[in-house]
Amino acid sequence: DLTSTNLCSRIIQTGNNMQYVQSACGAPAEEKVLQSDTKEISELSYTSDVGPSVLVFENGLLTDWSH
Repeated sequence: DLTSTNLCSRIIQTGNNMQYVQSACGAPAEEKVLQSDTKEISELSYTSDVGPSVLVFENGLLTDWSH
């Protein structure tokens, strides 16, 4: 389990807030927001040189990503 990545050409890591990640990565190609009673899950999709990536946020903080 990785805690940081440079998939946006800048290092981002779990725990970064969504505004920081968007400043590092730019505007996402797609954004999905899922809400429950206790948390908000957001998925930001990006297309980069290494292919598509999805960044997952829980209550505004980066928790996971996939390539």
